[in-house]
Amino acid sequence: MYQLHHADSIEDSIINTYNYDTVSVKWYMLTKNEILRQSTIKPDSIVKDKDTDKYGCKNEYYFSHGRKCVAKIYKNDDLRAEIYYSKNNNFELRREICNNKQKPSQIVYLFEGIVYKGHFYGLSTWLKCSDGSLDNIGNRFNDAYIGKWRKGNGEITDNQRYSAIDSMPVISKE
Repeated sequence: MYQLHHADSIEDSIINTYNYDTVSVKWYMLTKNEILRQSTIKPDSIVKDKDTDKYGCKNEYYFSHGRKCVAKIYKNDDLRAEIYYSKNNNFELRREICNNKQKPSQIVYLFEGIVYKGHFYGLSTWLKCSDGSLDNIGNRFNDAYIGKWRKGNGEITDNQRYSAIDSMPVISKE
């Protein structure tokens, strides 16, 4: 089985970049945990793509009682991304995975972010595949970059629009 490596680095990057009590971090952590709770149920069926898509990927979709719970995307038989779906499929937790040939038994998340009805909201975090260090982190609202964004080198860009953070969509606890 895969050993999770640097998976906590996403959360470590969030904690190190933002005051943990901020509205955006609370929204992100509560929404992420609720998506994972709603999606991590035992699947009763799996649908696998027979052929690759235009990006050279094959997809697997996990269903429970007709509801899509998880999607896994493979490229050259390597797991490259995971998508976890809320019960009503309005929310998704998306993760991109590093293809680290030096440590194939370890999963390193390169990206983690939340999608609501096809658009990115809340914190989006990118890490470097080479060492799991921070590459970029910040908030999004309807795909737009808002508030302060931090790069791994410490450079900060302020995109303003802080009021949008108070308008994040709320996931229902089903």
